[in-house]
Amino acid sequence: MGVGFTIESILLLTLLTPFIATIFIYFFKDDEDKRIDFLIGATFIVFLQTLFIIYLKSDTGFLSYNLVNIMDRGLYLAVTRMDSIFAILITGIWFLSTVYAKKYMAGDKFQNRFYFGWLITLGGTLGTIFSGDLFTLFVFFEIMSITSYLLIVHNQDKEALNAAKIYLYMAVIGGLAILMGVFLVYNQAGTIVFTEIADNIDLSGRVGYFIGFSLLLGFGVKAGMFPVHIWLPLAHPVAPTPASALLSGIMIKTGIYGIIVTFNYVISPGVPANQQLLEFFGQLIIVLGAITMFIGAFLAVFQDNMKTILAYSSVSQIGFILTGIGSAAYLGMAGSIGMESAMYHVISHALFKSSLFMIVGYIYLKTHDLNIYNHGGLWKKMPLTMGAFLTGMFGIIGLVGFNGFISKNLLHEAIYEAYKLDYNIIINYSEIIFTITSSITVLYFCKLFYYLFLGKEAKASKRINNKEYSLTGMLPFGIISVLILLTGIIPESIYLRFVELSGPGFNYSGGLNILDINIFSMYFISASFKAIGIGIIVFLMFKQFNIYKKSLPGKLSMQYLVFNPLYKILIFVSELLLLVFDRNTDISKVNSPNILFKISGLFKNIINKSEGEENSRWLKFLKRIYLQLAKINIILGFRKEETAKDRIEEAKKTIENINSFEDLTCYIYAGRYEGVFWDIKNLGFDLYLALFVLVILIILLKPGL
Repeated sequence: MGVGFTIESILLLTLLTPFIATIFIYFFKDDEDKRIDFLIGATFIVFLQTLFIIYLKSDTGFLSYNLVNIMDRGLYLAVTRMDSIFAILITGIWFLSTVYAKKYMAGDKFQNRFYFGWLITLGGTLGTIFSGDLFTLFVFFEIMSITSYLLIVHNQDKEALNAAKIYLYMAVIGGLAILMGVFLVYNQAGTIVFTEIADNIDLSGRVGYFIGFSLLLGFGVKAGMFPVHIWLPLAHPVAPTPASALLSGIMIKTGIYGIIVTFNYVISPGVPANQQLLEFFGQLIIVLGAITMFIGAFLAVFQDNMKTILAYSSVSQIGFILTGIGSAAYLGMAGSIGMESAMYHVISHALFKSSLFMIVGYIYLKTHDLNIYNHGGLWKKMPLTMGAFLTGMFGIIGLVGFNGFISKNLLHEAIYEAYKLDYNIIINYSEIIFTITSSITVLYFCKLFYYLFLGKEAKASKRINNKEYSLTGMLPFGIISVLILLTGIIPESIYLRFVELSGPGFNYSGGLNILDINIFSMYFISASFKAIGIGIIVFLMFKQFNIYKKSLPGKLSMQYLVFNPLYKILIFVSELLLLVFDRNTDISKVNSPNILFKISGLFKNIINKSEGEENSRWLKFLKRIYLQLAKINIILGFRKEETAKDRIEEAKKTIENINSFEDLTCYIYAGRYEGVFWDIKNLGFDLYLALFVLVILIILLKPGL
């Protein structure tokens, strides 16, 4: 790449801008207006930089930058046409959400912390999209996952703490699954560079299924895919609305991006030997997509919190996108319609869902109430807001003239193409669920619109006695509303400029061409009106018999039915597996499971035999890591009887005196500093799962161990 600044260096500069901008939060920490104005300017600069990258890339279709000497192997950045679509969505909506945050976050006590997380999360999200290999993707994906915790936990009430905890659990599960997949890919291919994997990887035998499952699970957690979606309807409602708009409109799309990477680069349709794998995972993703869309829509019907309704709606819409990706994989090289229809719905959903979250947040600023049944009659006091809401609503239900009409009908065509390949009955049932869910989407959005804007004026609506207009509050969702219309009226231009996937790295190049589909034919228009009509009729029936206000039993929740039993099963299974490694352990050192201590033995087997354990580079490395974690934990901790400085000094002395892996394990488990990292009662699940994954990796990579 040469020395000094090159054209490719703009990639690195764009990526570093959000991280560098966090420094200035300190300088503006006491001036709210200057801080938010600076942040608006910084996010706008990142948006302009992204546009410049797309311009530079237009000639070759590919731009890359290799950042050497970072974490040994370096970070490899690359931008293809698909990446640029995600990047422009991310930076554009992030900028508009920052403008929106000026009004929403005004007067908040913890803005410095919130905006620090805001910028670092932007950097992590961009880094994920700009990744050119699996290692770089994993690093930035984890940065994004961890720092977005600050956005979710921001309000620090019971609901926020619980939602953030579950989010963190799921993020750890997803991260470990991705890491397992990365290790397996490197073991089978000898490379993790996206464009080199397909030509070098050996997916024969069971390993191809292990890789597919690991990466699908890991990225599926972030996407909100069934059954690992449980964090999403908890986290999105409790986060401040600017963060909710990004979590739903943007960040869950990084999970979709990871799934596309998996079934474009890793299990590539360009390799004929992968066809059986692609058909298996294609069918699986279609089924999971169908279940995800139906479950999300069904649960949205019975919610009374306006943000929770939109959160479950996001789960449902991710299901629609997954069916497109699954159809592409199932069709193989002929699956371009599946990927491109999924990309069109990624754009559609990013626009109408971020807009809808901003709108309900704007209503909340006026009424300070999220319960839809406490509203009503808002059309009189907030007519412009109602107009923007209808635009987003018409987009998501797929009314002709709005973007959802285009993307949903293209997705339906993709599923039908997959069904026609061999008339698979399972795909046929998934198509039926697709149609039913489209009507359910109309059902819950009619409910949301009616109880917010129509009907009798309730107590929350009566609190609104000032004028509706606020430039920074309304301008962002006003701009997005225009984009929703444009992407629905001129689909051919949008497709050619933003959706068509071609060029280096894209391996789906055949099959039905989207431009050959007459999307505004009476066939598609009549199908759209049928689904909408059915949804409206069912809405009127539900309203007449007051079915909406009936709550579902808690024992029907995924957490109760699946994850609580799974929690117990995983601990039991992990103990059984780890028992193999549980020898010569002195359990008298601490009252904890034998399992934990054999980790010391695993590290002993890894380090150089000629190197004494006390002087081991591994031990020194781990001690430095845990000291830093201890410092963070103490600062964020809950004990107030000691000063943070004294407790940090105590931790430093204790860790410095540790001379073996076994002693370090004892120290970690003992939980001397309660708080984020050492609350074993809460984080024990993560610990056991980490050990479980570690053993699986050892078994797969070192079968002779």
